[in-house]
Amino acid sequence: PGAGKSTTAAAFAQQGHALISDDLVCIHIDSAGKPWLVPAFPQLKLWETAVDGLQVTKTRLTPVREGVRKYAWSESMAFADSRVPLSQIFILQPPGSGKREPQPLALSQVP
Repeated sequence: PGAGKSTTAAAFAQQGHALISDDLVCIHIDSAGKPWLVPAFPQLKLWETAVDGLQVTKTRLTPVREGVRKYAWSESMAFADSRVPLSQIFILQPPGSGKREPQPLALSQVP
């Protein structure tokens, strides 16, 4: 939490890149052993600070729930509608975590 996954995804979407998922994604291994990403529900959830930083008009967004300054964004962005081949996995670390170099995944974390 707090690493900026959704904000990064929204920034890519603003540049016209298709999104696969926000936060979680299903990995399907086909009969040939090739991994594929299965698109999730076509929506991003952004904290108000991210919305402001990305200069997204709040009138285009829906509050996630009352009393929470988080918004759902699904309009005006492209989401993948079919599975996508998986070639790399990147794990974003929160700012200040001290982890700046790529780290190998522990065997228990490998999909």
